[in-house]
Amino acid sequence: MSNLTSLDLTFPMLEYGKTETPWDLAPLLYSGGAGAKVKTVRSEITSGVLGDLLLERAELVKELHDCLTDDLVGGGSRFSAHNKIGALRRFFQWVDQCERPLSIDTVAEEYLGWAEHLLQRHRVEGYQTASSLYDVASLTATILDRVLGRSSTLLYSTRIRKPRGKGKASNGGADKQSLEESFSFGLNRP
Repeated sequence: MSNLTSLDLTFPMLEYGKTETPWDLAPLLYSGGAGAKVKTVRSEITSGVLGDLLLERAELVKELHDCLTDDLVGGGSRFSAHNKIGALRRFFQWVDQCERPLSIDTVAEEYLGWAEHLLQRHRVEGYQTASSLYDVASLTATILDRVLGRSSTLLYSTRIRKPRGKGKASNGGADKQSLEESFSFGLNRP
């Protein structure tokens, strides 16, 4: 087991409820850590169930932690940070399931593979709504873009696009017009 004391990936600036498990990105440093239960993952790490710390991930996870910490300290929303962590956990979980190497050098390529996987599952299996798919891909890309210092988002390199909505004025059914009514209107005109 590797020693985690030198790398603090928690968020001590947040207040937690009595039964709430404090946030920690350390599980992302272990294969299977992202998919483990939040309440038990720390004991799985210390007991060696998740294996050794993946050193190649350390720089990436530290940078992700720094971005999230900067957001929170700068007045960013706890809700937004929680959603970003959830999206990152899903991404890391996929990487672990595929047994792909992940580092700051490979994260962009792995993100593109994950985005394609999500899109394929959405189209073939109906997994997630188009909106949910876009949200998770966008959240993950946003934080990875910051870590990588990108000027254009990774999301634009995927085939995932923001779903088009009808806007607030539409109620769905009101836009539909009967073809028969249209013809009869045209026929009844002088």
